[in-house]
Amino acid sequence: MEATKIKEEISNLTVRKKETLMGLLGSYKILKRQTGGSNFIVPSFNVWLSQIYGIDQIKTNTFKGWFNEGYKVKKGEKGYMFFTRPIKGKVKDKKDEEYRFFKTCFVFTEKQVEKNLKEKKS
Repeated sequence: MEATKIKEEISNLTVRKKETLMGLLGSYKILKRQTGGSNFIVPSFNVWLSQIYGIDQIKTNTFKGWFNEGYKVKKGEKGYMFFTRPIKGKVKDKKDEEYRFFKTCFVFTEKQVEKNLKEKKS
C-alpha cells in the first residue's frame, strides 16, 4: 500500500493514534530504506518496535491470547501496537486490482495481566 493511501486511512483515526501511526510510518520508511526495501518484512519491523517499547525480552500476547491461557488484562492497562502480516485486499470498483495493507494489533506483557480467578461457564 502506498504511503498516500495509508495517510488517508490514518485521517479517520483519533489525533493521538494519528500521531503514533504517522511517527511509525516515518520509522517504517527509514527502516525500509536501511534494509534495502526488497527484503524488508513485517516481523523485523515488529522486532524493532518491541525493542523501542522495551518489551523485547518479556512474554507478550494479545487480549484473547492471555484470556485463553487463563489470565485477564488488568483494568486500565494499555496495549502495545504492532502490525500484522500483509493482508490482500481488492479495490471495490476494479475487479482485477489488488493491494496489500497491514492491520494493527495490540499486545500486553506478562506484567500487565493477572490470573483470572473466575471460572469459564460451560
